[in-house]
Amino acid sequence: MSRFIIDITSEQLAQKFHETYEQLASLYGYETRKESAKPWVNVPPNNKSLMIAVCDKIIEEMKKNIRQMTIDEIVKECGKWRISDEECERLMR
Repeated sequence: MSRFIIDITSEQLAQKFHETYEQLASLYGYETRKESAKPWVNVPPNNKSLMIAVCDKIIEEMKKNIRQMTIDEIVKECGKWRISDEECERLMR
């Protein structure tokens, strides 16, 4: 039986969230504070740790929910992504 794997670390997700948030904020009429508008490497350690911990919880919840899906449900979801069944199967290996 194939498994669906979330292949991203909590820190990678936190960094991606931080960077994407900073990029999109102005498009939604929001100006980020100068203190928080920093590259990931310059984010204060306590703030970075919090974001990583939040992402860890999100990833764990996603993994829990994905395990509860049947292969048919996963294939149906893949159909929404506009990829073939074969590609979906390959991604689940």
